[in-house]
Amino acid sequence: MFRVSVVQRALENARPACRSPLRDPRVVRLTTDFRRVSRRHARDQEDTATVLGDILRRGHALVGSLYGAWTSGHLRISRWTASRYVAVARLAEDDPAAYRGWRGVGLSRLCMLSRVPATVRHRLVNRRNLGTMRTTQFIALVRRVSGLARRVTMNQRAHGLCTRLRALRRRMQDETLGHITSPGLRRRLEQELRATAVMVLRVRNEIRTAVRRARPA
Repeated sequence: MFRVSVVQRALENARPACRSPLRDPRVVRLTTDFRRVSRRHARDQEDTATVLGDILRRGHALVGSLYGAWTSGHLRISRWTASRYVAVARLAEDDPAAYRGWRGVGLSRLCMLSRVPATVRHRLVNRRNLGTMRTTQFIALVRRVSGLARRVTMNQRAHGLCTRLRALRRRMQDETLGHITSPGLRRRLEQELRATAVMVLRVRNEIRTAVRRARPA
């Protein structure tokens, strides 16, 4: 669950009830609609994201600077998730032909395609294998067609790894497995934990070795 900052909460509570955008009946209705659509789980993930993104766009126009407080405190989603929904909704409105052509490729890939220029989207709209490509192949194709292919530096790779490890650590902090009744499952889990620990130690040693080599003699 995402927590609203103390400052945002204080600003919201400091406003008179009749003047707070978050208490506007129109915003309350949008909040209710968002929760209802989220629970409904439409058959197509893209359709759900489009509806939610449209709700978010209308809500943003009403709440203004309290958009972050609305999405995190009332809708219980992160700004990153909200931006993905909005991107898909904007694509469905601005380029419906491309949106229809890419149905089924997955929400993450649809979000990436929505952020490229229209000229690039038209080059990709007839590619029928976008949904079956591996992620690395898909990203490479989009960058090649967009002219965004570039060499990734070690600092960029380290930043990406740091972000993924932080997310994994946060998820594991909330895990409380208790007693595992399946011996086979328990052994597999222990093997995966040991392999992960070995991998982490290997990466740490590589970092330390690279630092020592970089030091002047």
